Amino acid sequence: LPGAVPEEELMNSGHELPEGYTCPLCCLPIALPKGTFSRHWQFRFCCMKTACDGCRRASSQHGMWRCAFCRTDTTLALDSSDVGELWLACIQNRVDANDPKATELLADGYYFGDYGLQPDIPRAIELWTEAARLGAFDAHYWLGIMYFDG
Repeated sequence: LPGAVPEEELMNSGHELPEGYTCPLCCLPIALPKGTFSRHWQFRFCCMKTACDGCRRASSQHGMWRCAFCRTDTTLALDSSDVGELWLACIQNRVDANDPKATELLADGYYFGDYGLQPDIPRAIELWTEAARLGAFDAHYWLGIMYFDG
């Protein structure tokens, strides 16, 4: 058949993991399940990056308490009595820099009332639309759920 893909090429394609499923520090795959709160990886609110638990443990064993990506002091979150406000400030800084993941997290905060925010569904939909425009895949999912539910 003209234009057919050879079997070897077909069977060898599609084995690459998406960007969020490998640790950017050690380049190893992050163990599944990769849910919101997983023991296999850690999400950094300061720079919206994900690292595997092995890299997090290795850095803490060597006394490195700063974020490996942006060098933010992570001990501030441990000392703070209101972690939600600290996270919200970090998320807002990344939203101002047009970070799609941060925009999606802020929309989640408005929808679920997280980080001390009052639930505001129209604002959440507006932010999910912006996050989808910036390339956040999960924002497309949430927009679909909103349109489906009405």
